Amino acid sequence: MRRSITGSVLVLAGLLAAGTSAGAADLATKGKAPAAQTEPAGLDRVPACDAAAVLRTVTSRTSFSLKFKNPEGPTLKELGTPKELTFIQLPEAEIGRRYCQVKVELSTGRPTEAFYVVEERMSFASAPWPRGTGWAMRWGMDVCVVGTDKWHIYDGDCRTLRPPPAM
Repeated sequence: MRRSITGSVLVLAGLLAAGTSAGAADLATKGKAPAAQTEPAGLDRVPACDAAAVLRTVTSRTSFSLKFKNPEGPTLKELGTPKELTFIQLPEAEIGRRYCQVKVELSTGRPTEAFYVVEERMSFASAPWPRGTGWAMRWGMDVCVVGTDKWHIYDGDCRTLRPPPAM
């Protein structure tokens, strides 16, 4: 059993390395960072910020996060209307990212906002599985409520889930 697990890990590592080395070679030959596309190919593969499944996930993860960080603290009372901030997919990357924002009301009555990123085909260890493997995740997401990230997981005020500065 140990040999088959080791072999599987080596095969997976080889596939991932092959995919990343090709991308690195492309970047090295161009000599500069790629610019974002204006109409990314993956736009239709990442659910909208206001899709029902996305909002269920935002609600679930936010509720869990608030309770985990402070069991006696505020709870999620209401989500506002989500707003898409931008969609980014670099030409050499196969992962599309939709950056979203929503107004949030906590049980304390304090209004704040949440930022979330919906990412295409994210899976184990943040490595996208190749197309056609049959068991790839369709999308994944991270959520952060401003003012509740006391451990700075998202770099305080949810900075890492906000769109990057213009390239």
